[in-house]
Amino acid sequence: MKTILRSALLALLATTAAAVGTGACTTSAQQAVQNPSFEDGTTDWTVATGAAGSVYDTYRTSSAPDGSYVIAINGDLASNGLSQTLTDLAVGSTYTISLYWQLLSVGTGTCSLNVYIDSAESSNVAATGQLTSASSAWTQVTGQWTATSTTHKLMVDFTCTAGSFSSSSEVNFDDITFTGPTVVNCPTSTAQTSTPTPTPTPSVASASSSTPVVATTSSSSPAASSPVLFTSVPVQSSSSAVTIVPSVRPSSAAVRPSSSIPVQASSASSSVRVAPSQSTPAHQLSTALSSAPSSSAAVPSLTSTALYGGSTAIAATETDVDVLTSTVYATVTATFTVAC
Repeated sequence: MKTILRSALLALLATTAAAVGTGACTTSAQQAVQNPSFEDGTTDWTVATGAAGSVYDTYRTSSAPDGSYVIAINGDLASNGLSQTLTDLAVGSTYTISLYWQLLSVGTGTCSLNVYIDSAESSNVAATGQLTSASSAWTQVTGQWTATSTTHKLMVDFTCTAGSFSSSSEVNFDDITFTGPTVVNCPTSTAQTSTPTPTPTPSVASASSSTPVVATTSSSSPAASSPVLFTSVPVQSSSSAVTIVPSVRPSSAAVRPSSSIPVQASSASSSVRVAPSQSTPAHQLSTALSSAPSSSAAVPSLTSTALYGGSTAIAATETDVDVLTSTVYATVTATFTVAC
């Protein structure tokens, strides 16, 4: 922002410096009268003659107040004068009226001068003058008028009294002006100046990035369908003696594992279910029993009393207990193997 303001100030100073010339300022004012010194004869003027028919003329003289020519009017007992319509006036501005006049004759008469605006009425008199004797000197008459319109009529009227010079008198006029307010004019430089163009400074705005931030997560591979491997779980009996339920026969009964025995799997997946064990057919049971470890001691035959609820124990000796334990172990292992 400071850079932009400084550049704009420099550009303004450069423009101002270019507008100011090296010469001194002068003053001027609007001069509304056209052909004020009669250098073009009576162009732009209307000359009024008296009752006797005054004669007027313009001639060249070295004594002219402005330029080289003056207008000469022969005076008589009637009014004489000249007028011009002024245009492009500034309403409300005060204008200064000025003229030079000269009486050339010999006599005792007097010539009076009135300057009117728009009409020859006493309320419209802007300036007055009087000449009582012939002289080669030029006399200036001045007055002021405030413009009420953009157009006004300027009227210069004079009258000379009876006397020895009344019919042969001559009145000359020159440099009649109607000047407006003073205007100060300062010359400007015509040299081309290079005005620097300020370079705009881009505004820095804090904005959120449009790039989405993607959170990186560890890709998880779908769980492979791995087979569940079971380890050999030793089956432990809750008691040292196993009592055969009377309704179970050795040839057809399937030995089911106790529900209190925990089954451990090597796989940690909770979605893998252990299939429930099914009854082992009789023809597979004989195969499982044949793989059980054998003992050199003979297995005593079971009596019908022990099978059908008798009180006699199945294993009476330590050797019988070992054989029975091995048999149960082999049966349970075969059952789990078939079930899996």
